[in-house]
Amino acid sequence: MNILKKNFGKRKQLFEIQDFPSCPKVVRDGVTDLLVLNLKIVPIYAPVIPWLSKFAKITNGHWVDLCAGAGGGSLILKEKLPGQIKKLILTDLYPHEPKNILPENVIAYQKPVDARNVPIELKGFRTLFTSFHHLNDQVALEVLKNAMNTNTPLGIFEFTDRSIYCLLLMLPSFFTSFFLIPFIRPWKLSRFFWTYFIPLIPIVTLIDITLSCFRTRNVEEMNTLLSEIKSENYKWENGKIPTYFGLSITYTIGLPTEVGDK
Repeated sequence: MNILKKNFGKRKQLFEIQDFPSCPKVVRDGVTDLLVLNLKIVPIYAPVIPWLSKFAKITNGHWVDLCAGAGGGSLILKEKLPGQIKKLILTDLYPHEPKNILPENVIAYQKPVDARNVPIELKGFRTLFTSFHHLNDQVALEVLKNAMNTNTPLGIFEFTDRSIYCLLLMLPSFFTSFFLIPFIRPWKLSRFFWTYFIPLIPIVTLIDITLSCFRTRNVEEMNTLLSEIKSENYKWENGKIPTYFGLSITYTIGLPTEVGDK
């Protein structure tokens, strides 16, 4: 099992189909909706709740989820923090229009948000769930610097990694897509069409989740990135923590120095 979980090869930037502006919105939304549903079934990010709780105390319960898509990770985790989150703002470069009424104190920000330059009016600790791997090193550095320069707590969390074990767990996603799509509400004819008549949503889901594994930075690569932006006023911590099915979450935490040890 240790051999299966060992990282192989160097990180490759590659691409994901969802990265392209030309990717049809119904396909992009279908893939992100599947991710949200999977996170509801298996709360793979549950181990990061203690960090979110700490962030919430620092920022008076204000939370900005970057590259949020449909807000799968953050919406589910908010429910595990009763009374601690006063406002959750979902943001994305390609804003995801909510299909249902959002929970209390949750806002879907409808303007595009570049994580390298978060608008000043969006106050609160920042998170990126299963999205940091999309960014090349230069963009990733700018995202980290923006949090550091604004003294904003930041949490980056990824459950994918470059291991045979993770890849093997991701491969069934093509087939499970056909089973899970009917459970996404509200029903949409376009979503069913691009799943059962032309299976573009299952195909993109499989391709993108596989490529995500090859794109995800390991702890050493994150350390290399963080070594370029050291500051006396801001501290970084990164590592791995176990989660469901023998997977691990690779995390990077950024905190202003004055609150880092509290």
